[in-house]
Amino acid sequence: MLLSFATGYAQELIVGGNMATEDSWSLFWRSDASDQGMYTFNYTDNKPFAGESGCFEAYSFGQTGLLIFQPVTIVPGHKYSFTGAFKGISPSPLTATWIELILSDTKPDDVGKGDYGAGKGDYIYAMNSWMAAPFNDMTIDGSFQDNFQFTWKSGSSTGADTILTGSSEITIPDSVTITQWWVSFKVGCWNNAGEEVAPFDFLIDNISLIDLGGSNSINQLSKIENLFRLSPNPSYGIVTLNMENTVNGRYTIADFAGRIVKSGKCQGNSIIDASSLNKGVYLVNVKTETKTASQKLILK
Repeated sequence: MLLSFATGYAQELIVGGNMATEDSWSLFWRSDASDQGMYTFNYTDNKPFAGESGCFEAYSFGQTGLLIFQPVTIVPGHKYSFTGAFKGISPSPLTATWIELILSDTKPDDVGKGDYGAGKGDYIYAMNSWMAAPFNDMTIDGSFQDNFQFTWKSGSSTGADTILTGSSEITIPDSVTITQWWVSFKVGCWNNAGEEVAPFDFLIDNISLIDLGGSNSINQLSKIENLFRLSPNPSYGIVTLNMENTVNGRYTIADFAGRIVKSGKCQGNSIIDASSLNKGVYLVNVKTETKTASQKLILK
């Protein structure tokens, strides 16, 4: 759905990201694994705190891996917000287990059902797979992960990583030529020596990939310097809008139907009371005499 705003547009690319049904997703268990697990859509016995209604549950043990995916269209030069809500409810400490959120220009091998990621073309992943891996912040406590440690992997398993820090927003460079990509997440556990592996039990909800439109920044994979910051984000309603300096500006808050639901002036640190708004995802736009910037706000 294309959502028009006064400042441009935002487009949610993922269909069925609320994980209520399997209709929009394809999935498979790894064929080279000795065990196969279980999964449930619209799981309601438990859910991430930032989730809504039912969620997706994946459970297994031994040697296994599940990949769930769908196609999306990527525009070179556009900025994207890539987020989700995740929670671990495993019955014991995780051992050799992983969960990854992946955006790749190569279709998963749903025929051969092999592993997916390294060596499969250009891709971006978050929530690094192995618990001991560097740059790994596996804080999957049910909150809305909006500050992933993104990594850009170019072309092959031996290609150099580009680490993207501090934001869920990424810019696809103009040099990208493939526009048909796949968004996926994979979960699993493994061992190579025959020892027992602690079972995993992961909950996943609100998978979101939003096209925020063209960016005026340099087209490279790097953190975009923002005009303002929102904190806390997610929030229960009281939000501090922190400007990068003391310039005067004006903010608007729009829902993803394009309706402006709140607006006002801002300068320095401004307190916004959004507690009257329904929980969900909103787009906050700030405009000064020389700059305009937008960020997502999650109300829970």
